[in-house]
Amino acid sequence: MAERKRFKLYKQKKEWVIGCSTLFLSLTLGAVDVQAADSSLNANGEDPAAASNPAVLADRQAPSLASTNQHELASAAPKTGAQSASNQAAAQATPTEATQQAANNTNQATAPASPVTTTTGPSSSDHPDDWSNNYERIITINYFTHYDLDGGSTEFPVQKRIIQMAVNGHWDAVDWLPPEGTFPPGVTVPPVHFDATDEVTKANQHWQVNFLFRIFSIQSATGEKTLSQVFVLTNGQTVTIPPIEITNQDYGIPTGYHPTMLYPTIDNVVEQNGHYYITEATITVDSSGYSVTYHGALNDITGLSSFATKIVFTAPLNFVYKDLNGNTYSVAGKGPAVFNGQETLNYSQTLTTPQILYYANQFLDQYRMGIAGNYLLYGFFGPDGKFNQLDGISLSDAVANNQTGFTFNLAIVNQVYAPVPGSQTTKTRTIILHKPTGDEQVSQQVGFQDFANFDQITGKQLSPAELKVLTGSDQSQASAWSALTVDNHSWAEYPVPAIANYTSSQSTVAAQTVTPDTSNQTVEIYYTAKTEKFTDTKQVVRTIKVQAPDGTVHATEQTVTFTRSGVKNLATGVTDWGDWQSSDNSWPAFTAPQYPNYTANTATVAAQVVTPDNADQTVEIYYTAKTEKVTETKQVVRTIKVEAPDGTVHVTEQTVTFTRSGVKNLATGVTDWDDWQPSSSTWPAFTVPQYPGYTADVDTVAAQAVDAATSNQTVVVTYQAVVPVQPDQPGTAGTGQLPLPGQPGKPGSNQPGTGAVPGQAVAKVASQQAALPQTGSRSNEGLVALGSLALLTLFGLVGRKKFEHSR
Repeated sequence: MAERKRFKLYKQKKEWVIGCSTLFLSLTLGAVDVQAADSSLNANGEDPAAASNPAVLADRQAPSLASTNQHELASAAPKTGAQSASNQAAAQATPTEATQQAANNTNQATAPASPVTTTTGPSSSDHPDDWSNNYERIITINYFTHYDLDGGSTEFPVQKRIIQMAVNGHWDAVDWLPPEGTFPPGVTVPPVHFDATDEVTKANQHWQVNFLFRIFSIQSATGEKTLSQVFVLTNGQTVTIPPIEITNQDYGIPTGYHPTMLYPTIDNVVEQNGHYYITEATITVDSSGYSVTYHGALNDITGLSSFATKIVFTAPLNFVYKDLNGNTYSVAGKGPAVFNGQETLNYSQTLTTPQILYYANQFLDQYRMGIAGNYLLYGFFGPDGKFNQLDGISLSDAVANNQTGFTFNLAIVNQVYAPVPGSQTTKTRTIILHKPTGDEQVSQQVGFQDFANFDQITGKQLSPAELKVLTGSDQSQASAWSALTVDNHSWAEYPVPAIANYTSSQSTVAAQTVTPDTSNQTVEIYYTAKTEKFTDTKQVVRTIKVQAPDGTVHATEQTVTFTRSGVKNLATGVTDWGDWQSSDNSWPAFTAPQYPNYTANTATVAAQVVTPDNADQTVEIYYTAKTEKVTETKQVVRTIKVEAPDGTVHVTEQTVTFTRSGVKNLATGVTDWDDWQPSSSTWPAFTVPQYPGYTADVDTVAAQAVDAATSNQTVVVTYQAVVPVQPDQPGTAGTGQLPLPGQPGKPGSNQPGTGAVPGQAVAKVASQQAALPQTGSRSNEGLVALGSLALLTLFGLVGRKKFEHSR
C-alpha cells in the first residue's frame, strides 16, 4: 500500500493552500487528495492494480488534478448538477463524413443518471466536519491502459478517482480524457464530463464511470475499413444505439454481394428495403455503476469493456431448377425446386465449375429425396435466358443482384434410357411339334429396338437412337437389350426332342441369322410310333391242400394253360391282343384220402370248367377224430376197527361212491372227463360201543366231509380196564374180576368197541382177573407187580395204535 500523506487545507480567498508548502494551486473543484510518491503508480499517477484489488481502492484516491496532460481535468463554467448528456455522444474513427455523423447521433442519455448518495456525514474525507456545505462529489473512472482494434484490452486495468469538495454549495464542472495511447490513433473518445452545479444537496455523491469500446471491421471494395465507437457510462444510465447503415457509397458493395456479420453472436447485419444496417443496441448500467450490460440483437452480455466484430461481403448462391422448356420444376407436395441462399460466397472468392456443380447437385439431391427417378443437371439458362450445356459454367453465368445474390437457373432432366417409341420389331420362327400327346410350339424370337436417352419431364429425346437386340428376359428393362454383335441376333439351332419308341420327321432345325428385314417362319415336325409282336401265356391253378392227422400237408395243383398273340405299340405300351386258346379248360375231380378213426371235412372236390377270367383257387381238406362217451366210478372208504377188551376186532367200513362221464377220442385214446359226482358228501359219525370195566379211547368217530381227492382212512378204537380203588381195612377184598361188555363177569364177543381217532394211542387191557388186595408185604408186592403189568400193557397198546394209524 502506498504511503499516504495527509494535509490540512485552509480556505482563503477561494484558494486551497497545502499546509507547510510553498506550492499553491488554483483549485476549482474544492478538494484535492495528495498522495506521496509510490513506485507502484504509473506515469499518470494511476494504480493499475487498484481496479482488481478492492483493498487498494478503498485506501487510494486519484492523483492531483493539477496535471499538465491536455487530456486531464479541465475546468468549466458552472452548469447543472447532473452529468451532461449533450457531450456524451459516442465517438468513432471516421471512414466518411456521413458515417461519422451517424455515429455522433447516438443518444446516450435516454435515461437519467443518478449517483450513489450517503448522508452519514458532511464529508467522506478527513476534512474538518464543522464546515458547512462541504459535501463531496467522488468520481471513480475505470478503464484499461490500452484498447486494441481487435476488441482486446491489454496491459492493466486502471481506476482513477476525482474528489470534489463543495465550496459554498458549489461544485465546478469536470472534464477528463484518458491518457494518450489508451485508445488506438484516430479513435474519437468523448470526455468524462460532469456539469458544474450550485445546487449541492446535503449528501455525498459517488459516481462510477466505465468505458465500452465497440469496433466493426468492415470489408470494402478498396480494402478493410474500421467503424469504432467509445461509450462513457455512469450510474443508472441507459444508452440507445440506433442502427448504422453500411452504404454502397462508403464501402463500394459489389453487385450480387451484401454485408454479413462473419460470426453473429452479439450484433447482426440486417437488410431493409435494399439497405443494410448494423442492428440497434442498448447499453444499461445499474444504479451502483458497477454492472454494465450490452444488449445486442442476438445476445445480452454483462461485463464487456470492448469487443470487435468482422463484417464481410457475401453473396448467397441461389439455385433454381428448370425443365428444358424453361419452367421451374416442381413436384406435388414439395413445391418449386428453388434453393435460395443455401450457400454463400465471400467477396474476392472465386468458384470453379466443379464447385458450382457440386453445390447444384447437392441441393438437387436434397430436393429429389423420396422422389423416384434419375434427375441430372443437363445445362443452364444464362442471364440472356438461352440454354447452355454445363461445360464451363462460371459465376458470370448467374444472374447477380445485391438483394438476392447470385442465381443459377439450371436445367434438369429426369433421364431415362428407353426405347424409341414405335421402333420395336420381333422376328419369329415357330417350330410345331406334332407329338402323340398333342401339338406343341417352340417360338424362337429375335427382338430389335432403337434406344435413346429421354427426359421424362418434357419427353424430349436427349441422344441419337441406337439399334439393339433383346438378350435379356425382361424387355421392359434397358439392361436386357444389347448392341448387335456377330452372334447375338440369330435363331439358334434347334435339336428336335426324341421321344422313346417314336421316329421324328427330322432331327434338327438349323440356325439362321436374323435381321429386322427377315420374314417370320414356321417349321412342322411329325412323330410315328414303333410296334412289336408278342405272345402271352396265362395259367389258372386250383391248389388242393390235404392236412393229414399227423400234421403233414399234401398239396395237389390242377393247372389250365391259356395262350394268345398280339401286336404291341412300343410308344404307348398298349398291345392289341387276340382271343385266349386252351387244350383243356377244366379242373378234374379230387377224392380225399381216408385215415382210421378220422373223418374228412370234404370227401370229394368236384370238377370245374375254367375261363381266363377265373382267379386261382385254394381248397383245404382237414380231418376230425372220431369219439365215444364213457363213465367211471371211484370209492373213498373210512375203515373203523374196534379192538374189544377180549382181543376181538370189529371192523366197520364207511364208503362214498363218485361217478363221472367223459368223451373218449378214439384216435388218440385220450378222454375228456366231466367233474366227479358223489353219492354222499360225508362219512357219517360212528358211535363207539361200551364195555363194562373198560374205557374206550374215544366215544364217537366224528362225521367228515369227503370229495374226490380224499384218501381212504382207517380208525382204530381201543379200550383200557378200569382199575378199582383198594380199601384201607384188612380182610376186605373185592372179587378181583373185570366185567366184559355185554356179559357181566365175562369177556364180550363181536360187540362194538370204543373207537379212536387216527393217531391216538389206545391201551389194550388183558382179560384177566385183578388180584385181591392182600395184607402184608406179599399183597403189596403183588399189587406193585399188577400195576407194572398194567403200565406195560398200556404202553404196548399206544405203540400199536400209532403203528395201525400210520399204515
